[in-house]
Amino acid sequence: MNSRHLNDERMQNYLDGNLTAAESAEVEGHVAECRDCRQQMEWHKKIYATLNAEEPEVFSSQWQDRVLQAVEGESLGFLHHQLWQVFAGAAVVLGFVKISSLFMDYGGFIRAFRESLLSSLHLIFSGFDSLDGPAVRLHSLLPHLPLIASVVAAVIFILLLDRLLSKARLRTLVTGK
Repeated sequence: MNSRHLNDERMQNYLDGNLTAAESAEVEGHVAECRDCRQQMEWHKKIYATLNAEEPEVFSSQWQDRVLQAVEGESLGFLHHQLWQVFAGAAVVLGFVKISSLFMDYGGFIRAFRESLLSSLHLIFSGFDSLDGPAVRLHSLLPHLPLIASVVAAVIFILLLDRLLSKARLRTLVTGK
C-alpha cells in the first residue's frame, strides 16, 4: 500500500480474508474515507461476485474415466524410455562424427560447406538469365543435395524432439505427476 491509495493486492487480500483484524480495519477505514479506493473496492467486489456466481464445470464420470485410462498407461517410465532413445541417437551421431573425423579434414569440410551454402543461396536468389532456365538451376543444385538433406533432417529431428517433450509436458499438466 502506498501512502495515498490501497493497491490491488491489498484489496484482494482483504476480500480473500487474508488480512489480520487490524489490517482489515485499516483497509475499511481507508475505503470509507477515499472515494477512489471505494470505487476500486466496488469493482473488485463485482469481480468476486461474478466469479463466485459461476458454477464450476462438471465433467461426466465417463469423460474422467477415459482421460484417466488414457494417461494411466503412460507413466514417467515411458518418458524415460523415449528420452533414452533420443540420447542413444545423439550418441550414435556423435560417434559417427568422431569416427569420421579420423578420415576427414573438417577444416576443408567447413570451407566446402560455406562455399556450397553461399553458392546455393546465390543460385536460389539470383535472377533467371535468358540462357539458364529453371532446369539448369535445379540441376546445378544437385551437388548441394547433401547440405539440403542435412538441413531437412535437422528440422525433422528438432520437430520430433519438440513433439516428444511437449507431449510429456502436457501429460504432466493433465495428471499432475
